[in-house]
Amino acid sequence: FDFTFIERLQEFGSQIDAKRGVCSSELIAANAKHIRALRKKVDHRASELLACTLSLIDLNKFNVPDLDNLGISFVNGLDINNIAVAGQSLGGASAVTAATYRPDLFSSVVAHDPALDLMPDSARRIMFEERRFEGSRLKYCGGMGGYEESDKYSSKEKKRHIIMHNTASSFHELDILLLYSYQLEKEWGEHLFKIFRRDHIFDMFRRGQLGPRTNSISNCTFVFGSCHNEFADTCMMTPTWLARAIGLTGKRSPHETAQEMAGHTIHFLEEVAKKRQE
Repeated sequence: FDFTFIERLQEFGSQIDAKRGVCSSELIAANAKHIRALRKKVDHRASELLACTLSLIDLNKFNVPDLDNLGISFVNGLDINNIAVAGQSLGGASAVTAATYRPDLFSSVVAHDPALDLMPDSARRIMFEERRFEGSRLKYCGGMGGYEESDKYSSKEKKRHIIMHNTASSFHELDILLLYSYQLEKEWGEHLFKIFRRDHIFDMFRRGQLGPRTNSISNCTFVFGSCHNEFADTCMMTPTWLARAIGLTGKRSPHETAQEMAGHTIHFLEEVAKKRQE
């Protein structure tokens, strides 16, 4: 994750608080520019994920000389009909973005504490479709900094939107697991907390607007007592006494929270596999 961005957002929030909700247009513009730069980074990472996925699918069809020379072949050995795309934090946003671009390639999406507000415009428009909030007290209008394009879709987004609708699947037909840490708004700060869009996600989940409308095994839940950083392996590589002292982990053992995250994720993927066999 970009910790410079975290520091800037915390500074942004403190300046707003100091001015009792009033901040300069220059401050907003500077942070909006940084947010949009991160959204471009997520777009790039999603493109890399798709390239890797397509390469794996190709390996199931034909071998490459380097592997052939080693006597290794994956031809007809990969289950390309059950591919999950997964990620954590900014990687979680990248995984969801990749699935919005090419839902036909994946059977499910797993995102651990994803920074969904940092997805590019087209991915956020798909994830947070207006009709998903019909009858809800919540609305989504582009998130922090709003949508970059005033039109509904930019030319690049229109091309992707056409490709998506020409495929057999759509993003909201995929089963989705969104697993969140238990860091609260008061710990993150209001403005940093918003990048996760938990309120919108849990609202969609409660109203049956996350994942397939029927026979869905999508889930959205917390790992109680966990910190955002515990969703990466940094905590397990750092002595627990030190990790707690510098705020990398909370009162729970990072190994314990990792086992709980693994349990949620493995159970979800096993259920997806069963569903596809039925």
